[in-house]
Amino acid sequence: AAAAAAAALAAQATAQAATAQPAAPATSQAGSLRARFGAALFARVRELSTVSEPGVRPISRNPHIEEPENLEMPSDLPFTPMRLEDVCTRPHAELEVFLTKVYRCIAQGTPEQKISTLKYLELICCHMQVADLVVNSSLLKLVVRILHARRAGSTAAAAAPGLRARLLSLIG
Repeated sequence: AAAAAAAALAAQATAQAATAQPAAPATSQAGSLRARFGAALFARVRELSTVSEPGVRPISRNPHIEEPENLEMPSDLPFTPMRLEDVCTRPHAELEVFLTKVYRCIAQGTPEQKISTLKYLELICCHMQVADLVVNSSLLKLVVRILHARRAGSTAAAAAPGLRARLLSLIG
């Protein structure tokens, strides 16, 4: 009921704004609406009618939208990396085995191995199918857990600025 009332008030406010004198400044219109509705209801109507993000943000490194750039494959990975094309064409069971190796490296590797693995994961996550797989797997939970551990200060490895930057870059 409150949402319907707020919507009705917003519609009235829009109608009043449309019929208002063009020479009247916007602040006086807002002032008269605030006086008519009361400060609390006016703030609620304004909150509901304000656009939070006015522009469209581009999707970066999506091969369906822009030409993919040749990014350097990390050379010090503790597992044999798959090319993006292979990751997209492998059966689901093989991908699970491969992503388990990636998970273990991020969970148990040295900070340098973790950073290299995260770089690799970021390279292959530019493809929508792979990104969807990673987000819906336990890899994202691990990345968030490492970030939270760093905030709590419980592990020295999570405190490395390079690792934190890679974790945040992977999440986006």
